[in-house]
Amino acid sequence: MSERHAFVRTPTTPSFLDSQYERKLDASTHTDEFLIGGSEGESANDPWKPSAFESIRSFKKNPVFGGKSTARAPTWSPQPRRLQRTALDWASLVFYNGLTYLVTFPFFALAARVGQVNGKVTNPETLQRLQNLTKMAATVFPIAFALVAGRTMSKVAAWHLEKGARLQTLEQLMGSRTVFGAVRTQFMLSSYNLLALALVFIWAMSPLGGQATLRVLNTSTKQDIANSVVNYLDTTGPSSFQGSNSATVFLATLNGMYFSSLTAPNTVKSSSLDLWGNLKIPYLTSTGSDWVDVAATLDPSEYSSVLGIPLFNVIDGVSKFNLESNYMQLDCTNVTAVVGDADVRVQFANATTHAVGSLNGTFQGACCVDPNAPDCKATTSWCLGVNNFASRDYMWQRPAGLINITGEIPQTTLLYEDAPYNFGNNTVAECQVTQRYVESSVSCNKTSAQSICAVVAQRESQLAHANSNLTWMSFSGVFDEISTLMPAATGAYQHSGMIDYTQKYVLNPNTSVIMTVDQETGNNTVIGELDPQLIGKRLGQLFNAYYIGSIAPFTMNGDPELGQQVLQPNNYTDANPVFTSLTGDNLIHSVAASVTTETEIYKCSWRWLGILVIATFIMFVLAVVGTYYDVRRHTPEILGFCSTLTRDSKYVAQPGPGGSLLEGFERARWMKDVQLRFGDVYADGEAGLMTGEPGLDGEHIRSLGVAEVKMAARVRPGRLYA
Repeated sequence: MSERHAFVRTPTTPSFLDSQYERKLDASTHTDEFLIGGSEGESANDPWKPSAFESIRSFKKNPVFGGKSTARAPTWSPQPRRLQRTALDWASLVFYNGLTYLVTFPFFALAARVGQVNGKVTNPETLQRLQNLTKMAATVFPIAFALVAGRTMSKVAAWHLEKGARLQTLEQLMGSRTVFGAVRTQFMLSSYNLLALALVFIWAMSPLGGQATLRVLNTSTKQDIANSVVNYLDTTGPSSFQGSNSATVFLATLNGMYFSSLTAPNTVKSSSLDLWGNLKIPYLTSTGSDWVDVAATLDPSEYSSVLGIPLFNVIDGVSKFNLESNYMQLDCTNVTAVVGDADVRVQFANATTHAVGSLNGTFQGACCVDPNAPDCKATTSWCLGVNNFASRDYMWQRPAGLINITGEIPQTTLLYEDAPYNFGNNTVAECQVTQRYVESSVSCNKTSAQSICAVVAQRESQLAHANSNLTWMSFSGVFDEISTLMPAATGAYQHSGMIDYTQKYVLNPNTSVIMTVDQETGNNTVIGELDPQLIGKRLGQLFNAYYIGSIAPFTMNGDPELGQQVLQPNNYTDANPVFTSLTGDNLIHSVAASVTTETEIYKCSWRWLGILVIATFIMFVLAVVGTYYDVRRHTPEILGFCSTLTRDSKYVAQPGPGGSLLEGFERARWMKDVQLRFGDVYADGEAGLMTGEPGLDGEHIRSLGVAEVKMAARVRPGRLYA
């Protein structure tokens, strides 16, 4: 017999291939082929006999297997090998098992990082980076867990198969390589044992770990309370009208602020802050020492002034403090409104000039109602007068300067009257004036972008003050300036036959109405037809604004640093004579404030962090277990591979003898071109391809099996199978 060739009828060669189909192994080329010719007996007596052959490696032109190509292909080596790992096998084992450990480390690192930053102040860039990592981890964790756990299940099953195990155990392990598979397999096998419970528990960690990465990190706010000092304009301070050359310096600024406040957007008028961010004080609605809450939203007429009080040194955070302020309150009870030419106005008796006509000796003011009267220089569309003043010795004083005055002081009555040129649509209103002293609880929320302050509660001031009948209007020097300049502040004159913006505001503070032509011409604009209480509120808002604005007009510009500089005592220069008070008073009042600072911090959910650590630890343990059983396993890994269907199969021709040491992937590479079918085969393997044993009724009894395509027929529903 030739040493170059060896021939064998392999155990896996179906007997129905007949004697003329035998296998031949070419020892030099390692190709396996079917022998054509020869007899059954010869093959049995001399299985390693040379013969003519044709290739079946690719099964492409073989008449039995139905292939097409005649290309020759190498076979696996028939030489026996020792059952041991090579250096390449060990390198592969270390590499792939090492990967299973590596995939767990990022999740341990993420958990450690989240625990480390817990309670610390957030950094926008770091926060964004951590949030991106948690989102990415939520996607990667189930994938990594499936990689490690699925591989471990295969390794454990392979080791059990080598050692010898029940089929149920193998199916439980191999079927539990996904989350759904772990649950489904136990039900399909009716396997309700400890292994089933352990497998379901292990795989439950996959979705839990993914969710934990999303929920492990949040943000929260930490509140720190500190003490601070807030400065604000003292409204008991003297008016700048009392200074030398005062009007020539600040009048343009004062009138500009006053006009801007009258025409400010409606959102500003109903806001707790004026156009420049100064705090507006609401009218106090009660008496006594009890605090009364202030509504968050107020009608514009509920504020005591359209100009607010400047605040200084308000730091970032939520500041709470109490401030003292005062304002004039008008109670208009005697209001007369005449539409037509009737003149119900009262002539004013001024202490210096403008005494014309028949004087009643009651009201005095720098105003006259007849523009043609001698010495009448006031040509405005409305007038102001009061019925009494403090003594001439105090003509440039203020209520705070007379705090020690005792005795009865009569209440001042302020007279407002229209003075249109045509003497039509007249209104005359008499209002009792009192000075109210209020303590307000203020809350300011300041950030780097904005500062929002509001009065949240009020009560009557608990400090000592002058008699409430002493008002800003009680001092003739100051009142003469106000009654002369304020009616002309918005530029409307008596001869124009129009009303000015002060009157427009009293009629309706809505800016869109103020700016209409109808109001400009004075049509349907009888102030006296309004509710007297509303007239008093709106007139009071305007008088208070004009006086407060005159205390320190250059501090109302919304620049706290600049405003505070000009409020220091005796701040007199030739260029800035306005802020030199007669008494050298400091116009800043300081008050203690409680500041709550809210800082954004990292907030770790310890519950979800624990779940993440447990899930990651289980994944790490699975990697260790997988490595352990992978090292202990000696046999080839065949579970989970389709190529295992060809192993020891009598219906599949093998590329050569041996091959029992091939791994699943190796066998698949060798036999990748073999076409398999799960179809009709016969249990004895001896009958013709399409013949079967007849059943009781004469019907052939068939058997299903995996075979090469030409060795198994396609199944047909309704056939009888054993």
